[in-house]
Amino acid sequence: MKYKLLFSFLVTLLFLQVTISAQNIFDPDYQRFQKQFSQHLEYTGEFRSDGKSMQKEFETFWESDSLTDKQKDAFIKTASKMLEKGCKSFPEFVNYAANRIEFTRRGIAEEQYEVYEDELLEFLKIKFIKHKEFSDFMLSMYRFLAHNILYFSNKTTWLINSDEFALMRKGNDFCVFFSNTDLTSLYGRDSVKIYNTSGTYYL
Repeated sequence: MKYKLLFSFLVTLLFLQVTISAQNIFDPDYQRFQKQFSQHLEYTGEFRSDGKSMQKEFETFWESDSLTDKQKDAFIKTASKMLEKGCKSFPEFVNYAANRIEFTRRGIAEEQYEVYEDELLEFLKIKFIKHKEFSDFMLSMYRFLAHNILYFSNKTTWLINSDEFALMRKGNDFCVFFSNTDLTSLYGRDSVKIYNTSGTYYL
């Protein structure tokens, strides 16, 4: 009897694994999508303290009135394209969710989010997506949205302290135009501050 139960369990487990691996598109139904997408948010790395899960956070965000139906449809469409291109739960899906939450949390105009999402779709148009470039772009946006970090490297960090910025494309380049801000450079224990400046940074 116990062998039959073990066999049944193994068959069920195999079926689930095949089902998950075969999934190449998210369900457009909002409730079913939330359950499917949340499976990708178990480990979050630097995006949340101690890499803790974003599953509950995303569920609360998704089920609130933070997004309109149109915005949810667009989010699902892009997430499905990411799934088709073989994007990983971490960092790509986690970063995608974190940035959507940050745009909303900061009250940034939806038109600005659409500029950002259009850039994501440009990456996803390529037959063989460059996953590192795609991840690095989303990570740069997260640092900017969550921590006002314009540029980050192992040695140097540039920050702004103003909400006066605009995301835009110039030709084939994605950039951030900022104005009336203090720009601070941190290098080890040293820092340099440029007061009340404006400029354009290309991501």
